[in-house]
Amino acid sequence: MSLNNLIGYSFRNPTLRKIHELYSDYEKEAEIVKKSWNNKIRDYLRDKMGVKLIDERGEAIPVPVRIKASYDKSFINVIETRYQHLDFDLYFTLLQFRNVAYEVKPHFEYPLAANAISYSIDYAEKLIKDYPFENLNRDLFSFLRDDYNKDIFGCYFIKQHEVELYLLPCILFSKLYNLNLQNFITVILTHELSHAYNHVGFDKDNLHWDVFPKTDEFLAEGLAQYYTFTFIENVSDYNPLLLTTFNTLLDQQPDAYKTFKKWMVDNSYEAVFRAFIEMRRKKLHRVEEFERILAVSKDTLVVKPQQIMFK
Repeated sequence: MSLNNLIGYSFRNPTLRKIHELYSDYEKEAEIVKKSWNNKIRDYLRDKMGVKLIDERGEAIPVPVRIKASYDKSFINVIETRYQHLDFDLYFTLLQFRNVAYEVKPHFEYPLAANAISYSIDYAEKLIKDYPFENLNRDLFSFLRDDYNKDIFGCYFIKQHEVELYLLPCILFSKLYNLNLQNFITVILTHELSHAYNHVGFDKDNLHWDVFPKTDEFLAEGLAQYYTFTFIENVSDYNPLLLTTFNTLLDQQPDAYKTFKKWMVDNSYEAVFRAFIEMRRKKLHRVEEFERILAVSKDTLVVKPQQIMFK
């Protein structure tokens, strides 16, 4: 769905109006991510999982990435009906002002100036306290609600073998949490492509995980998060802010997205890889089965656990 082609929306919300005016610029940022990171992510996933997007006939399996404004109109409806007059940018602006004011206040030698700064800080604190951030965050970014699609930032479609990225939710989350938009889109793209490689990637024996559609949420999301995190860890020297972005988003995600953390703490990369391969070969699809196999792999491969950087 293109934001610019929406019919029947006046964009009463001030932040949506601003986004609508600058939407082509945001699309360019998303395209920059595709151009800069898409192939790097795919190369990493191919090597890390030991799979390729080539089927048993030797034919390429295309997994196109499409950028849309939102999955449907539901996300925009939430904003327009519940927060039609709320400027989301105001929250971040207030936080910026308060933090900078705290830094400059000690440098004012004149009492009147210091008092003026203190008054401004107090006023900003009051506005921040009164701002409905928690309600806004819950309404817009809850993954467990039933009133709109839970894959709010992006989705891998199993039947079509396609990835979609939803730009509007990415923009708003990045604004409210003071994150770089390109970094945020990179994290989402990596996660969705991880689903694709888990699903249709063929190994060296031309086998793939054909029971992936039956995979329970904790295993499917856990594996996608595992490979997303390891990719970010791999490029952290190049872009350390990707890790900050990943952790900020992770704090807001449900437990299924955090399953991978215990795998990282107790197991080596090779142990996880071995368990992953056995799941594929035995056509298993439950997280309990994966963790049972992983425990055996851990005992078999006596190596130092991974050094982790998530919170």
